[in-house]
Formats: sequence, structure tokens, C-alpha cells
Amino acid sequence: MIIFSETKGRPSKKHGDDVIQLRFKCNKRENEPPNGELAKLLFVLGLSENNFLWDLKKKIWEIFFGIEIEPIQISKERYPIIARNINNAADISILRNKEGRLLLSALGMPESSSKRSLEYTLVERVINITSDNGKVRNRKKKIEKLGLSENFKTPKKPFITPDWLRPLFKQLQDLKADYDHQERAHESLVESFFVRLGYEKMKEIKHRQGRIDISIHIDGTTNIVIEVKRDWGLTINNNKAVSQAYNYALECGARYVIVTNGDYYALFDRQKGMSYRSNFIGEFWLTKLENQNLKLLNKLRKVEME
Repeated sequence: MIIFSETKGRPSKKHGDDVIQLRFKCNKRENEPPNGELAKLLFVLGLSENNFLWDLKKKIWEIFFGIEIEPIQISKERYPIIARNINNAADISILRNKEGRLLLSALGMPESSSKRSLEYTLVERVINITSDNGKVRNRKKKIEKLGLSENFKTPKKPFITPDWLRPLFKQLQDLKADYDHQERAHESLVESFFVRLGYEKMKEIKHRQGRIDISIHIDGTTNIVIEVKRDWGLTINNNKAVSQAYNYALECGARYVIVTNGDYYALFDRQKGMSYRSNFIGEFWLTKLENQNLKLLNKLRKVEME
């Protein structure tokens, strides 16, 4: 299996492996501190934007593997984390197989995981581990002082998976392990999810109505249009998938639009504004649900939609 198959790497003869970039979002603007994922990592690891990328990589390795195991220094990596006035992300070079597999194993993630899933999980796990070890003191005060209150969230109570969702996790696990599966398998997974939300197969959950992958019908009206993709790294940044779903929704008059791969769900309400971003209600991963996602998930239930 080629891990991170959705990501093009840079072949390295020296290391006998592909070099790929782990990207941590920053959205820095001139004369402003970094924010987003990068700010979370820097804060909990005790680093600043003036540290080097190598320092950040080494700190992450120390969290998961201890000081005895150092990451591979692929290049000089003697560049400041924030090297430009405007920088949308900090990139850390890793070797696809030699280091990517190591990180996936340490995080308990399947090798079929996308690179973006690794990046997302890495940030969350570093935050939780650091907090559990008591290395972050007076957390709320420091967060407020750094102006990170909107982007930086303290660890929540452990999420307890509802019993009705557990069978879906097994299906997801099996599907991610099947490298040669077809997109139709993702559609079956989505159908199973909506059955558990209270909808009936064939009567309310319909496949292939015109160009629509799946649509949800209530009282004879198309209420939700669902665009299903095979890509495990799917996000709302996939403009093509979102645009396709919206085109179908416009054709049939559906209020709600969903883009999904069966694990990741992005939900839009076309009555909320005049653009994709203003329509965006929220997103969640079934395999990474948090308590804060339950409200959005419950919004999809048949009783909520009626």
C-alpha cells in the first residue's frame, strides 16, 4: 500500500523515499502573530515563530517517541517557522514511508489515512498529550492573553460514541483497509448513516436521481442533496465537489447540501447567505466526533429536518 496516495511526493535518492510536506495552517498577516493550527502547536510546545522548522519537527518527535529517537533531518531545515511577512502555512518535511508510517502507527491511525487526516490528528493529539502531562499551566489565561480564544480550544470531556454509530465505525474501518474499493461503497456507507438518522431506504433515501449521488426526500420534496467522493482527504476546500453539489441542489430546489466521503461530512444551508462560505453550517468526521459535533449531527436527523 502506498500511504498518502493522494499526495505527490518529491523522490529523494539520498533517503530512498519520497519527501512530502506536513502542512500546518497559519493564516498569518503582516505584523500579526500566527494563528490557527500552527499557533496551537507553537503554544503547547513552548516554541515561537522565530524557532526553526527543525525545532518544531524535533519537538513533535519527542512527544511521541521520546528524546532517544530523533527525526530524520531531510534538509538543513534552518529556516524560521515564519519566514515571510505573509505565510499561510508552515511545512515540515517528512519521508513518506520511513516517517509517515511511524507517525501513523504512533497515532493508532490506519495506513490508508490521508495526509490531511494525519496533520489534523497530530495537532489534536499533541495538544491533549501536553495538557495531560501538566505542561500547560493557567491555560485559559494564557490563551486569552495570546488572543487565541476563538481558535484554540481546551480539551473537552471524552466523547462517548453513541451505540447507534458503532456499527458504522466497523464499516468505515473495513472500507479504508480496502485500497481498491469503488465510490459506490462510500455511497452505501452514507446510506447506512442516514438510515440510522431515521430515514427509509428507497422511499426517502434515493440513489442516482439524475446526476445526484444521493438525495433525501421528505414528503415528496428533495430536502438534501449529497455529493459523495472516494477521497479520504476530502474537505470543504474541494471546490469542484462543492460546486457540483450546489449545481444539483439548484436543479431540484434542495435547501441543504452535503459533501462527504462517508467519514467526513460538510453541511451547507442555502438559505443562510449568498455564498458557499456563508451557507456553511459545519463539518465533522464520524471517526473523530466530539461533543460539540452532536448538535450538527442531530440536525441531520429526520425529526429535525421535518
